[in-house]
Amino acid sequence: MPKSSKFSVQSVKKLIGGDRIIEVIEVKSQGSRQMSLDEFVKYYRGDIAKRARLLNVLSLEFSMSPLGEKVLSPALVRAVDWVELYWPKELRCVDDSSDDLTPFFPKVQQCVSLPILIKPDKT
Repeated sequence: MPKSSKFSVQSVKKLIGGDRIIEVIEVKSQGSRQMSLDEFVKYYRGDIAKRARLLNVLSLEFSMSPLGEKVLSPALVRAVDWVELYWPKELRCVDDSSDDLTPFFPKVQQCVSLPILIKPDKT
């Protein structure tokens, strides 16, 4: 598990990748839009007084990233995880004739809520 005192929004960006497209919510209007994680990190670490709107990332799925390898879900969650316990192994990843394997299973196994979990840092 990452140490909370050393884990920051920059850590998330480094482990997931700044080019990852995420969905953000504009808090006042509750409208959503997409932006790169890099754009969100720049917004998040910027001057709070200069923000024209308040953006929130409700959840960022990271199970198939280097961050997913560093975070262990609670024992209770693992005990009832249908994907790990019952999903057919042969359907976990299927070659789709490209360079990447396409996962054929529910991928939302690990997620993070950035503004609530991580304090802004200047590192």
